[in-house]
Parts: sequence; structure tokens; C-alpha cells
Amino acid sequence: MNTLTPMILNAKAISMNLDDTENDIVTVSCMCCAATFEGFSESQANDCASEYDPETRELTGYYGSTLIDLETHFVSPKIDMPHAIGNVCDPCIAKMMKNDGLILISAF
Repeated sequence: MNTLTPMILNAKAISMNLDDTENDIVTVSCMCCAATFEGFSESQANDCASEYDPETRELTGYYGSTLIDLETHFVSPKIDMPHAIGNVCDPCIAKMMKNDGLILISAF
């Protein structure tokens, strides 16, 4: 019987840890406009799931982006972007598209 007790204690500890994290709300912020979105991961939220790389000026959309999911775009130099890696929301991407500021590089 003693060999089963640690396993039962570990299972209780694990379930308590999971319960503690269920109430945590993750937010994702857009680096361009500072809007925040409720995330489903640390770096992705519905309408805010695209990442900008300042070294290449590439904007890559991931699951959650309704505009460029699974696409990579070059951001034109005429679009003023922060010099940092970060998330960009769909409303900001829509503005870039309206100003002809994105050039499609690849679609997965």
C-alpha cells in the first residue's frame, strides 16, 4: 500500500496546479496600437496573432489572425513600424493593407 500513496499525492498536486491556472487570463498586446486581446496562448489571440520581425520587415500571421493566417508579408518602408519583435493586431494590419503597405511573400 505504501508504494501507491506517493502517486495519489502527486495526482492531487497536479490537479490543484491545473485548477489554479484555469482562472488566469492571458492578454496579448499589439505593438503598433497597444490594444489588448484575450489570448489563447502567450503570443496569440483572436484578431492579434501576427508577429513582426524588424530585421527582415516581415509580418507572419498565425492561427488567430483573420487577415493573414499562414501568410508572410513584407512591410513596406513607407509603413512606420517599431524596431522590435512583437505582435500586430488585425485592425492595424487592415490599415497597412488599405495603404498598400504589405507585399505577400508566401502563403503556407
